[in-house]
Amino acid sequence: MIISALYSRVEQIRGHECEEAVNKLKARHTIGDIERTVLDDMTHSFANQILAEPTKILRSAAEHDDERFLDTVAELFKLNGSKIKKQAE
Repeated sequence: MIISALYSRVEQIRGHECEEAVNKLKARHTIGDIERTVLDDMTHSFANQILAEPTKILRSAAEHDDERFLDTVAELFKLNGSKIKKQAE
């Protein structure tokens, strides 16, 4: 659950920042579907690359029942505000 919560939080931030960028670009240029798709694809790629190694570490922690580590990560990133089940996906 912690992995999906982390990805969900990153996706929320990514989507918001992508919209902010599109709005700034629209103020100066015409933005079409192609430009929006390129920006969306690029930000998805950034997010996935940044989360790749932490995902491996979280899966390993879940497999080894390292609840303390998982709780610390959940608290650090404010994921669900409480204890997260130690379940890797």
